[in-house]
Amino acid sequence: MLDSLIDALDIVVFDVETTGLEPERGHRVCEIGAIRYGKGVETGRLHSLVNPERFIPVEASAINGITTDMTASAPAFGQILPSLLDFMKDAALAAYNAPFDMGFLNMELLRAGVPPVSVPVFDVLWMTRRLSPGLDRYSLPNVTARLGILHRRAHRAMGDAEAAATLLLRFLPEFRRQGIETTTHLLEEQMRDRAARIHRGSR
Repeated sequence: MLDSLIDALDIVVFDVETTGLEPERGHRVCEIGAIRYGKGVETGRLHSLVNPERFIPVEASAINGITTDMTASAPAFGQILPSLLDFMKDAALAAYNAPFDMGFLNMELLRAGVPPVSVPVFDVLWMTRRLSPGLDRYSLPNVTARLGILHRRAHRAMGDAEAAATLLLRFLPEFRRQGIETTTHLLEEQMRDRAARIHRGSR
């Protein structure tokens, strides 16, 4: 998969809504939305509220609108995991601010006794900063508003996954026009730019 042409990849664009910001402190996934693409064509969707097995703080509910009562009868993450793993099989992953979503996904996998994700992961936030520089803010709702992209149900998993997927499909041809055509090359550019951004922030 690492040496594959980007055009040949299956990619699953996903988003998680959570009970807080820090999975290492016990915050959990309370909703997941995912859309699978093959050669740029949508081939399937997966969506579910998730019982986080803990109270959802009002601060989190104020952002995503998901309450403890809404998730009380939803499946726990472990119950949807087999379907999720099958949905993501043999695909690269992409998310807007991917380190955040991947942190929660891998923590949920750890709780379930499943190895962490080892497939290529593309960060659509990085792509946006790279190809749409100069925006005042890079929150997903602001980016979609500035770029004229329909963003239904912001801060809900499927709505954010749809918006991230629209950005991804817009940006991938631009990377190819720049000569970035393989998974390896795209990941190298992503890592290089992220390292440079961290370095600038440390000065």
